[in-house]
Amino acid sequence: MLDLNDKENIIFDLGGVLLNIDYELTAKAFKKLGLSSFDDLYSQKRQTGLFDQFEKGKITKKTFLSELTEVIPEASEEDVIAAWNAMLLDLPQHRIELLMELGKAFRIFLLSNTNEIHEAAFLKIIDQNYPENVLYNSFERVYLSHRIGFRKPDRECFQLVLDENGLAAEKTIFIDDSIQHIEGAQSAGITAVHLERHVDVSQLFADRFPQASRL
Repeated sequence: MLDLNDKENIIFDLGGVLLNIDYELTAKAFKKLGLSSFDDLYSQKRQTGLFDQFEKGKITKKTFLSELTEVIPEASEEDVIAAWNAMLLDLPQHRIELLMELGKAFRIFLLSNTNEIHEAAFLKIIDQNYPENVLYNSFERVYLSHRIGFRKPDRECFQLVLDENGLAAEKTIFIDDSIQHIEGAQSAGITAVHLERHVDVSQLFADRFPQASRL
């Protein structure tokens, strides 16, 4: 469990913390389309310039798809979008309930490395199962890399969240499943927690969220 006695603010990552994702499903989908080198281009720990620029909003959806269809000539844009979105799974109800509970006692924020294709896809998945905008409405503010022009582990994106909301770094905790992002948050003075793959984020708050004991 987390020690939150001196904390007032919690910043959550999205994929792998709240939203279930599986990078391997996208890797398999692209390999099936003929891009056997996909693992060299993109993974949880690293990615090449194309993906980095797309997540920072520096290139358009059209450019992103054009670049990929150029190296996978047999694939259509629809094929590429489907493969790219294959990693996106579901948002369990108990995590929405967790956010609602935490929002009563803390200022909570979302900071996610994502892009316009994934944003449209995961919102569609969530809105099919919950009231409209339930995810974004659970946070005081939402920060997406393709909208703010920075991506984790850039120190600038963490500083942006702190500065725009008047948050004291020492009173803020950040939760992410990627170790390089943890290091980025720490560089901004934020207490950062690396969520291990076998741990559900709700279990970090078992004292405040009893349902976690059943996970």
